[in-house]
Amino acid sequence: MLLAILLLGLFLRIYDLSKESIWYDEAGSVMYAELNIFQLLETVASHDCTPPLYYVILHYWIGLFGESEFTIRLFSVIISLSSIYVLYKVGTLLFNKNVGLLSSLILAVSSFHIYYTQEARSYGLMVLLTLLSFYFLIKILKKRKLAASIGYIIASILLMYTHLYGLFVVIAQNIFLLTVFLFLHKTLELNFRKWILFQCALVIAYIPWIFFGLIKQITFVQHYHWYAAPKVTHIIKSFYEYSGSRSLLIVFLALSFLSIVSFKRTENGHIDWKNLFNSIEDRKLVLSISNANKIYFLLVWLFTPIILPFLISIFITPIYVIRHTITASLAFYLLVAKGISDISIKYVRFK
Repeated sequence: MLLAILLLGLFLRIYDLSKESIWYDEAGSVMYAELNIFQLLETVASHDCTPPLYYVILHYWIGLFGESEFTIRLFSVIISLSSIYVLYKVGTLLFNKNVGLLSSLILAVSSFHIYYTQEARSYGLMVLLTLLSFYFLIKILKKRKLAASIGYIIASILLMYTHLYGLFVVIAQNIFLLTVFLFLHKTLELNFRKWILFQCALVIAYIPWIFFGLIKQITFVQHYHWYAAPKVTHIIKSFYEYSGSRSLLIVFLALSFLSIVSFKRTENGHIDWKNLFNSIEDRKLVLSISNANKIYFLLVWLFTPIILPFLISIFITPIYVIRHTITASLAFYLLVAKGISDISIKYVRFK
């Protein structure tokens, strides 16, 4: 099943990959990639609002495979295909294999992800590194291992050097862990002191870019920004883009709701879908939060990369762009997949 999903995802991403000519942003990627490494770092720091990791990798990719429309986009395709597999691993680790398969299927056929996969830009790499960062974090929370800790630190550092919005992913992880440590009093394999050490390692590794590039890029964005201040409708539109259509948005939101809440039967009650509302009136069904800690984990992952840049755009300078919030869509797909899985297990009763 997973192999079929990967092949489907590959076909949808390879199809007509070189049909469109290189557009403005892609031309910028190629221009940076054609410079030597030192010129690349200096130019990106002064004239771009994205960290340099993707351009550095593209520099060596072009050196090996050339710079045709197909070859420069092929790197993004390979990265995106890897993301489908890693999302399967994240869903399986967080919930079960059904959720892993369903979430990877949603990602494989997502028009939103396919569109940005077929671009020579850093979005695909950001998605993969986000998934790897969360995958290793979940591994650490389940059973603390040195390999998972090293994997988390490396993936998170690379993520922060891939895209500015990668910082919001790390912030989301900190929001989740700090609230668990301070307010929920959950017992975790990862203790507070070790988590702080992890974050210190990330900060230390990011310091060179803060002084060499980030400060210049913030100044560049504040003086030459071209984004309009977002409205609340932009958040709604983000979920529309993640879903691909209005009808799918409604379905996905309904499934997400079902993944967050569960219907529990009382001792004398039973679920009768034909008389659902009568059953609720008779108090034969009880609504409750299902897998609260895991759902909270996904909700923080979903909303932090959306709400934080939205607030920055409102109160400081506009930075909110829907395609930059692409990492939030991954948590959305996991919620949708869990909703489908819950329906099949609890209500429809088919494997």
